[in-house]
This record gives sequence, structure tokens and C-alpha cells, in this order.
Amino acid sequence: MPQLLQDEIIAHCQAEAPNQACGLVLFDNAGIARWVEKATNRGAWPYGFQIAPHSQFSAFRRAQREGWSIGGVYHCHTASPAIPTGRDIERPVPEGMLYLIVSLLFPEQPDIRGFRLIGSAPRPIDLGTGADGDSRAA
Repeated sequence: MPQLLQDEIIAHCQAEAPNQACGLVLFDNAGIARWVEKATNRGAWPYGFQIAPHSQFSAFRRAQREGWSIGGVYHCHTASPAIPTGRDIERPVPEGMLYLIVSLLFPEQPDIRGFRLIGSAPRPIDLGTGADGDSRAA
């Protein structure tokens, strides 16, 4: 995942604090992240998120126009580490989709990590390569 897009996601999360930010990530046919769709958190609260329908529609429209696909979702934890909680794992996210979490626990050092949710097991991925393993950006 390009560092520029990671930085864009982090900036969105910082701008929405203390509420959780959320959004979608669009990928091209080669599997490269190309666009971050900053979504409206329908709930606009610090301890949860719900991507507003108009934000989903906007992402689908762009993906269709560009020939891309929605391959990732992100949100932030404003007061906890960037690891999936039980609530995160229970979300209706398609299996195998990139699941990004930004932690603002230490606001001066935001931490972004990526996972793939396979069943009820979050699998860390390396954001630099997309491979299984440590999900901290390279």
C-alpha cells in the first residue's frame, strides 16, 4: 500500500478525532491501492463506526468509473492499539478484504496496521509488500 495513501488515511483519522474516522480503499486490477474514499461515519462517535450509504455509493461509482474494485476498509481506534477487537472481527467485512486500523492512542505517533479477516482470525499483513506477517508499514 503506497505510503501516500497510508498518510492520507492517518490524516483523516486525526482530523475526525475524538470520533472514529472510516473509509474505503480502492484497488486497481494489479492489486495496487489507488484511492482512499474518506467516508462519513454515520454514527460519529469515538467507539464505533458505520460507513454512511452515500459514502459507499461514492466509492462504488469511482471504482466502476476507473475499472477498480473496493478492496479495503479502514477506521481508527482513538484510545486503543491498532489491533482488531471482537467488535471489529464481527463486522460484515468480506473475508480476505484488507482491514486497516489506525491507532491514535499516542496522537504524536499514529500507528497504522493492516489485517485480512479470515473467518474469526485477523491475519496481520505487511503494508509495504501485502504479504502475510508484520503489518507495520515498511
